[in-house]
Amino acid sequence: MLDKDFAGRFREELVTRHIVFDEDEGEFTVSPGSLVSDEDGFVCIFEALAAEKGDIFQLEGFQVHSRYVGSVGEPLFIGSLKDSDPPLLAAHHTDDPVCSFGYVIYYNDDLWHLAGFTSIGKYSGFFQIYETGLMRIMLDTENVSMHPDESDRETLVFLQAKSTSDLMGEFAEMIERHHGRIPDGSFTGCRLPYSAGKPEGGSSVSGASAAGEMKSRLGSFRFVELGEPDGNEPGSWIMEHGYLSGIESMAKEIAGAGAVPAFRCSPLAVSMKSAVAMLHSDWLVKSLIDPGTPFEIDNVALAGTDVPAAGILDFSNPEVCEAVAGVFRTLHERLGIGYFRLESLSLACARGGASVNGSFTRIDNYRKGLETIEKAVSGAVVELCDAPLWPSLGLGSVLSVSDSGSLHEDLLRRARLLAQRRWMDGNLWLIDAGPITFSGPSAPEDEGDRSFAAALALVFRSVLFFTDSPSELRDEDIRILEKIREAALARYNTSAIDEMSRCIKLENDDRVINVYFNWSENRPLRIRILPDTRNFWTDEPLEADSYVTVEGFGAFVTVRDVHA
Repeated sequence: MLDKDFAGRFREELVTRHIVFDEDEGEFTVSPGSLVSDEDGFVCIFEALAAEKGDIFQLEGFQVHSRYVGSVGEPLFIGSLKDSDPPLLAAHHTDDPVCSFGYVIYYNDDLWHLAGFTSIGKYSGFFQIYETGLMRIMLDTENVSMHPDESDRETLVFLQAKSTSDLMGEFAEMIERHHGRIPDGSFTGCRLPYSAGKPEGGSSVSGASAAGEMKSRLGSFRFVELGEPDGNEPGSWIMEHGYLSGIESMAKEIAGAGAVPAFRCSPLAVSMKSAVAMLHSDWLVKSLIDPGTPFEIDNVALAGTDVPAAGILDFSNPEVCEAVAGVFRTLHERLGIGYFRLESLSLACARGGASVNGSFTRIDNYRKGLETIEKAVSGAVVELCDAPLWPSLGLGSVLSVSDSGSLHEDLLRRARLLAQRRWMDGNLWLIDAGPITFSGPSAPEDEGDRSFAAALALVFRSVLFFTDSPSELRDEDIRILEKIREAALARYNTSAIDEMSRCIKLENDDRVINVYFNWSENRPLRIRILPDTRNFWTDEPLEADSYVTVEGFGAFVTVRDVHA
């Protein structure tokens, strides 16, 4: 329900700051009008004491790997890359408080409260939480020309509920009204952990052999992923259409073996040594500090390749849109690629550059780039990786929420980050919780880690890739993959007390799957077995009223037939 008190104070703040507003179905539509931002390009649209010192809160970062939990005065970062780190620079002063893009949740007076943006289309809105409990809501206008038209408007909402699950469910439904639902479906396949079939330290595996082995052992899995060809500077492929010959050969092999080729690339940024940057510097976003020269980001990875400097494509330039659309149209229509994994996307929203169009913000540029690709590959699956969350709304089928396929490294932090993204799954995107690896250097260190990773993939259910050579999968590995696939196809409803609940239920009319997580480092979890319960992975019956012990960072999954 709408938090009337907070919303009322928000309305008063808007009036005092002369900001145009409109309230509909519990939402506020905000337009900066002709306001002048501060010297750094920021506008404060609201500030009030929202919580007290010690109150629990959660903050969503600008990108998918940034998240805070904890309490006012003692925030705990559980992501893997802060928005205040280069190149995103959310904070405009080093002594700024904890920042959040998207929404903030806090617990006060026996209720969970949420203040959040249900749409970000042009400006990046964010929240600041101070040690005193003061909350400020900001817009980063980037010093562009502001006009009170529809394209300049962002929508805010204030909600309250008894549980975070109820709160986030309602929030997701409100976001859907602006950006639509993701397509139904479950996307599964073999994600080769190397570029164009050349494993590190191993023998070459062709797309045809990988696809053939996968189809023979896992007939329901559809995709085999390939990457950009070796030897090219990332981004050169946008101009040099000759690169397509290598990709076309691999794609045809995969299709000929009965699978669908998937392609991995970084489409919005290019190496400064690429043909695009060398021959068409006018295609790149320009530096605000040194006008006329391309804006560069140092030492970043593009589609798995480290580059000393990268530039951002300027999609306010029609030539850029035409070139990128042409390449992606060829990949999809001529080469038959049906799945696009788009990486390094947050780089396109780095602060410090400006498009040639003076009213084009970095959010405008990012969204235009993805819209261009999406239209060119209509009907294909588009996965967004390293994505800024709110600017990505409505622009992709799948959101990747794990920055590594090896969950055994800093397992608890990664698992908590994944678990607290669950509210997006099936509402705003299908969620890719990271590829499962059973053997090789990226494999979990022990069976307990593997059970945890498999349980996380089971909870998300919607996207499942594995990184092993299909010929090396053991029978028990195949059983895990098929079980997760089975649950995805069953369209279970997911429920939990909250995002950190020990037990997450996947339930439909036929059966209930209980996924028990032990988040503790050293405290065993004892699970009492109910009658007619089976081990989900093996289908072996479990003795009623017995107990199963799960060690730290472990998981155990059971299944019961509803009508048994």
